[in-house]
Amino acid sequence: MNKFFLLIFSLLFSNLFAQTAEQNLLYIVDSIHILDRPQEQISQLHPEYINNIAVVKDKQMKEQEGYDNVDGILYVFTKAYVQRADSLKQIPSTKNMILNDGKWYLRNHDQAYTGRFIDYYITGQKQGEGYLQQGKVNGKRMMYYKNGGISDIVHYKNAVLNGEEKRFYENGTLLQKGNFTNGVKTGIWEMYHINGVLKQKSNFNTNGNLEGESISFYSTGKQKAKVNYKDGAYQKDQKIDETFALYNEGQELYSQSKFKAAIKKYSEALKIDNNWAEGYFARATAKVNNLDFDEAIEDYNKAIVIEPLYTEAYANRAFASIGKHENNNSRKLSDSKEMTVQLAKNTKLPVASAKKVCSDLNKAIELGDDNLMVFEALEQYCKN
Repeated sequence: MNKFFLLIFSLLFSNLFAQTAEQNLLYIVDSIHILDRPQEQISQLHPEYINNIAVVKDKQMKEQEGYDNVDGILYVFTKAYVQRADSLKQIPSTKNMILNDGKWYLRNHDQAYTGRFIDYYITGQKQGEGYLQQGKVNGKRMMYYKNGGISDIVHYKNAVLNGEEKRFYENGTLLQKGNFTNGVKTGIWEMYHINGVLKQKSNFNTNGNLEGESISFYSTGKQKAKVNYKDGAYQKDQKIDETFALYNEGQELYSQSKFKAAIKKYSEALKIDNNWAEGYFARATAKVNNLDFDEAIEDYNKAIVIEPLYTEAYANRAFASIGKHENNNSRKLSDSKEMTVQLAKNTKLPVASAKKVCSDLNKAIELGDDNLMVFEALEQYCKN
């Protein structure tokens, strides 16, 4: 579709929904009745997803859909639906079923549904699939990202989680795996960083409670912490307990804007554990608010060396660098991630600093930071 046609279609699409917004309409997208927050869901349907639209006010057709009390029916057909095989279109979606007493029923049916189901995003891509036995999920259940990649593989027995579970990042990397027994976690469970490195390994007993060692790792593979549990109860550890006691005191002081006192507490905690990324991050954030920008940047550097995938540390390091150069003629830009940064409205950053700032902001976004302030800073300082 060329850009001009897409623009015209977009305007027509917007006008259509503006005209129908005040009417009592039933929205049907790819044969799915959109009953839950229809306007909100329909807003996700950008023109590039749509094949055609039709508004029907015929009484007989409204009765046929079971909604003769509406002003009309707005049918939307996505491109993905039009390209879908007829055999797949015949498989029902739970979005067109009714959940009653823990069982799924096809509309206007008295018997709970047995058979395959496929759910779709409103934009037409497959969202999930599985099998219902007398209205309850049984066997393997698959979930998908909009890009078609698998997000979840789970197993059910009579609607209760039983068997292996695997969850994945959007890029296909394994995020988590483990086993359920009658709805509770049992045995070894593992979580992974997005780079594929083991993030945490824990054991659950037959009651679904943590048992024995739970070990966490940074994305470099270096061990982060080791905690012991007994039937779900944390077993005291002097080093961990002292470290977190000081950290929590620092957090309380920080919340009272007593930044120097908070920095002292974080420093004491870091003397006990000097390989703690979160400790350096907390101290750096307090230093930013105390306008100690150079020292803050040093602490963010340390946090990132320890944990190269520390999303918030990249964004905050960028804000600290900006704050260093623009503390005068300032305005508040961000209260995000437990920090306040004062930024000037029009000052241009030095080239070398701008390069580092833009690199950090882009890295934060790449790692999943969706904070509006990050995007605003990127637009202000990196648009060239």
